[in-house]
Amino acid sequence: YIETVGQETPTRHAVGLAHQLYEGLSDLGYRMFTPPDNPTPIVTCFVDDAPRVTDTLKDAGVTASVRMDKGQLRLSSGVFNIPEEVDTVLGIMAGLRGK
Repeated sequence: YIETVGQETPTRHAVGLAHQLYEGLSDLGYRMFTPPDNPTPIVTCFVDDAPRVTDTLKDAGVTASVRMDKGQLRLSSGVFNIPEEVDTVLGIMAGLRGK
């Protein structure tokens, strides 16, 4: 696949999804660790109840990592993710914030 489309296309896609996720989490009131306009597909925010958040995401089939000692939730998009999956994550995160 990469040989067909080149490295730039999947990277641009993944980073675009990360920006969608970043904006959505920011709009929901999450304090962001990742800087705005980050050029990577990684998004990290602070959460109050990290175990509950990761368990809820895991139950929905979303893989995330967390630094329990810092309350940081790390999500990453990839070439095979789609905008609707980001919307699903944002819906879950909204529910966890009671929004």
